[in-house]
Amino acid sequence: MLIVIGAALAALVALYHARRSFRYSRDILERVRKLQDDNRRSSERVLDLMDRIRDVSDRARELMDRSTGLADRLRDIVTRTQDLPGGMPPVDSFTVAERSAARSWDALVTLRYVEAIKLLGSANRTERLGGIYALERIMRESEDDHAAVVQVLAAHVRHEAPGPGPEEAADMTHEHVQAALTVIGRRPAREERFSIDLARTDLRGAFLVDARLEGALLDSARLERANMVGARLARAFLVGAALDGAFLVDARLEGAHLVGARLERAHLVGARLDRAVLAGAFLERALLAGARLTGAHLEGADLRNADLDGADLSHAVGLRAEQLAAAVLFPSTRLPAELAGDKRVVARIEECEGRRGAVALPASASDGRAVVGVE
Repeated sequence: MLIVIGAALAALVALYHARRSFRYSRDILERVRKLQDDNRRSSERVLDLMDRIRDVSDRARELMDRSTGLADRLRDIVTRTQDLPGGMPPVDSFTVAERSAARSWDALVTLRYVEAIKLLGSANRTERLGGIYALERIMRESEDDHAAVVQVLAAHVRHEAPGPGPEEAADMTHEHVQAALTVIGRRPAREERFSIDLARTDLRGAFLVDARLEGALLDSARLERANMVGARLARAFLVGAALDGAFLVDARLEGAHLVGARLERAHLVGARLDRAVLAGAFLERALLAGARLTGAHLEGADLRNADLDGADLSHAVGLRAEQLAAAVLFPSTRLPAELAGDKRVVARIEECEGRRGAVALPASASDGRAVVGVE
């Protein structure tokens, strides 16, 4: 009898816990559904707002077309009236319609700009993305707003990804920050009288392939493992920047300021570093195969085990034999005439050439060239 009662009690307890687990699971499922509904409604709001912006833009264009047509008609009437005997004197009546159309367009752009800024400041991720891409459209359609949009997006990046960032943090995962960087990197090619300020930002792992960042301010920025293949960084300021492991294959860095920058194990195969200032830079185990460093300043740069196979250093400034003796050199490396015959440099070339392929380190992603590791 006791066994039967115990079994019944155990069954009741199990049933109680099962019902609690079921209710808990149901609550969790309802919360998940609610979150999904909220995200869907937010997405629909952004899409609806974008549709409204497009409709207003289309109406504004139609108004401008009609105003332009009216201006042409007025101009034709004035011309024909002047040709008649005793015709009226020249007037600028047609400019009234042109001014009206311009004011209408300016008002529309201002309205769209304000709405985009509101979206950019939203706590909802989807709305922020909508604001970023709305600003991009304004920038492309209105040359007068080009500078303002770029500076707003750069300020957004600085606010959302400030450096130096925690050491244990993984690569950048903020989707809206990446979106802002993408828009900045692919902006229209126009004359700019300002510098894009991304200094002291945490952009680890950012995707900046072919990005247009000429003259950008990236001092003390964290760009470890960033994908910057083909990026255009001529005259950019990267003083003290962290670029360890960054992919800068075929990047354009002519005249860039890289004083004290960290480029350890960076992939610089085929990069153009002509006239770049690399004084005090850390290039240990960097892949510089085929890179151009004509006129580059290398005073005090750390070149330990940097792969210089096929690199052009023939007119490098401030380069010393001690630095080259620590690098990975081959007969294909073009060196300054005063250093090419140094016995330490010659011995290093012979050593690396003799050990080519003996201790192969991981090849660069671009051309599979092995690096000879000589400690």
